Amino acid sequence: MYVDKNRGSDKLKVNLDIDLPNFPCELVSIEIKNDLGLKVHNIEGNLTVKGLDSNRRVISQKSYSIQNLGTFGHDHAHLAQPNYEILQKQAKEKQGCKLIGYFYLDAVPGIFIISSKPFAPSLERLRRENLDKYINIEHTINELTFGERISRYKFFAFRPDSYNLMNTLKKRTRKKEVLPLLYQYYLKIVPAKYKYEEKEILNFYQYTANSFAELLVDKNPLLFFRYDLSPITVEYKNAKMSFLTFIINVCAILGGVFTVAGIIDSIIHKSVLILLRKAEMNKIA
Repeated sequence: MYVDKNRGSDKLKVNLDIDLPNFPCELVSIEIKNDLGLKVHNIEGNLTVKGLDSNRRVISQKSYSIQNLGTFGHDHAHLAQPNYEILQKQAKEKQGCKLIGYFYLDAVPGIFIISSKPFAPSLERLRRENLDKYINIEHTINELTFGERISRYKFFAFRPDSYNLMNTLKKRTRKKEVLPLLYQYYLKIVPAKYKYEEKEILNFYQYTANSFAELLVDKNPLLFFRYDLSPITVEYKNAKMSFLTFIINVCAILGGVFTVAGIIDSIIHKSVLILLRKAEMNKIA
């Protein structure tokens, strides 16, 4: 483990695949905030929202975008609202949403939020028609990784627990919550390198995650992902053993085998001699 001054980057790629079975796609919004005070609605990346029916089957698809939002965000009351007829239909049919793709974060501590806050006026209209009862932030995280995706076969010498830390929240599910809740995940992201025989270097990210939930005040479902980047890089190496070391290890193993075999042979030999002596003296029962 060491501080890798050459690893620094201005952007951090986030690969996301999350199911929101009780959250209409027309209400889905992603907002980014960081410790520098920057707020972003028009995120950089390529995200797709896929409409889900009540059986979680994909029934529609479109690119994720929020129109007419400034780079630094504005008052929610001035944001363009979704087509209410479409939203009303999604609410009546209890449709959900799958959010999949990637986007970029500034490489500083911060938070990204999945919520309906920019569309609070539309949610309030649903509430007046009593169509918001099923809407909540129940979710299943299929993937949440950072950096470029790397195929599993490239880590054939990796321990499974180390590899799984790249996607710690995979298949994490929060469901069947009756009251509107705010979910928060706190992610500690650790840069890592994997060296294979000094020929190839793979850069990736591992992370740990803690979570908790609390009751909402304004009844707008919220899903928070707070993240922090570690300055320490963890390096894994896979190197070939030298021929001399191999011979020494083989000799050590053979020597251990012969030693154990000699001990067992000595025990058996002495036991047989004792039995033969007793047989000669007719003392065997």
